[in-house]
Amino acid sequence: MSNADMSLADELNTFYARFEAAANDAKANAIANAKGCRQEENANTGNTFIISEHDVRRAFRRKTYFTSLNNYCSVALTSVVMKCLERMVRDFIISSLPDTLDPLQFANRPNRSTDDAISHLLHTSLTQLDTRKGNYVKMLFVDYSSAFNTKIPSTLTTKLEDLGLSPSLCQWISNFLTGRLQAVRMSRHVSASLTLSTGAPQGCVLSPLLYSLYTYDCVATTNSTTVIKFADDTVVVRLISDNNETAYL
Repeated sequence: MSNADMSLADELNTFYARFEAAANDAKANAIANAKGCRQEENANTGNTFIISEHDVRRAFRRKTYFTSLNNYCSVALTSVVMKCLERMVRDFIISSLPDTLDPLQFANRPNRSTDDAISHLLHTSLTQLDTRKGNYVKMLFVDYSSAFNTKIPSTLTTKLEDLGLSPSLCQWISNFLTGRLQAVRMSRHVSASLTLSTGAPQGCVLSPLLYSLYTYDCVATTNSTTVIKFADDTVVVRLISDNNETAYL
């Protein structure tokens, strides 16, 4: 194991915990985008998929070289037993949620999908455009940076209690999210452990649902605005009538 690998493992471990302290600013550079492999047509092979040694060597030469810590993502490695327990907790939470929960959050809802979110967006927009001349729509597409990593467990448990979940379940979720040990392994080297009490571990069954509940009160406050969400993917739709942008501005 080289000193460079050991240093990178420690640096990655600190990077994954960067939201633990507000003063720890991310110092990542822009991601180096990999060049896509060009598909070549070969009249002699037709639709048969054939991989040659030359193709493999060329593919390996085009591998992405990571230049920033933002090119890496931490993943929680939990046991099968833990995943089964999380599924049971998730299903219980979903069954306990009030019917008045934001209907425009399409993630983690029965019989909802991204197609439903897109259909609602199109219907809302086309209805506005077809109502009268001078109407149009403005959309703001939001991609939150490190959305799962920035949740505050104490704020989340307060919101879960407001949604009617039992104090004991809220306390279990708080314990699940706080005091988590984290380390980075690279080959045979393991970094020093860090204790995290911010965010939710990526790759856990509960994490997407907890994020949706963390932002359940992020809703529109006027009839001319719609906030459509699928987990952390969000679009804000503003309906402009008679070319009047006063309310929008």
